[in-house]
Amino acid sequence: MVLNDRTDGRVPISEETRVRVQQAAAELGYAPNPVGQMLAQGSNHLVGVFVYRQEFPYEADDFFFPYLTGIQREASAQEYNVLLFTRHQLTEAGVYNNSMNSLLLADGSVLLGDYTDRQELRRLHDEGYPFVYIGRREVPGCQINWVTHDYRIGSAEGVRHLLEMGHRRFAFLSTPPGHEPQLDKLAGCREALDAYPDAQLMEYDYDEFDPPPTLVEDLARAQVTALLCDARTLFENVLHQLHKAGVKVPADMSVLSMTTATNSLPYALRPSYVLLDQQGVGAVATRILVEQTQGKSKGPQQILMPCKFVPGETTGPPKK
Repeated sequence: MVLNDRTDGRVPISEETRVRVQQAAAELGYAPNPVGQMLAQGSNHLVGVFVYRQEFPYEADDFFFPYLTGIQREASAQEYNVLLFTRHQLTEAGVYNNSMNSLLLADGSVLLGDYTDRQELRRLHDEGYPFVYIGRREVPGCQINWVTHDYRIGSAEGVRHLLEMGHRRFAFLSTPPGHEPQLDKLAGCREALDAYPDAQLMEYDYDEFDPPPTLVEDLARAQVTALLCDARTLFENVLHQLHKAGVKVPADMSVLSMTTATNSLPYALRPSYVLLDQQGVGAVATRILVEQTQGKSKGPQQILMPCKFVPGETTGPPKK
């Protein structure tokens, strides 16, 4: 016999009996078992979070940390708890460990990280496990739910800003593996450059330059005046290398981060960057996931969230 404040009329118990049972429960110190309640409801009210990396982004300045903040806030608003899943450090197992889906403890999960296992995403999709990926991911043979930033728009705005200043020789600096966000940023850059026939865009793989100072030398030989950095870490590393080589920013080289940047040390300038609403993306991904677990979602949802270029002091007109 289950009472638990049922008022829907489907439990045929008189008011007198209800009061007596509740009084007895109070005297015995009875409290409802939350596990039993969740089993009865068919839901754990748990949102899982899995990151494709060895450690969780616990530091506030970590690129992925704002996404976790957005996930936690939206989960709380939806009256869900958040369960963090860690990647196995010894076996480097991902979602599946010994062929078992480790995410099944949660009703569904938000996944994120640069180095994605697309075979795992396909398997999760085929097994019907509810999940949403933060970041656009193309998975052969299926369409998955994802939420990401509209990198094309933000990148195009940043490059147009530099073009209007007079820049014509650009370098796009990135690292492998050339995943979808990187391709979207490149597409936005090319979209802006198409309006200027005399503009050139060169692509550089940061990992190919060892030692790093050779990158600065190569940029000088190519007469590059504007450097577009795919990630915040690249933006910060390049600024240190330019400073060490005696390059003045932005007088000798304009540098733009294609993602949110917070500092431009050692130059102590306000960075020029593309602002990403990371907390907003985390919240929307969680909202879609909850709808999916509750059976309210119809078909895969793939959402582009707006982002915008923020001009700072690391970009300026090129030398004449």
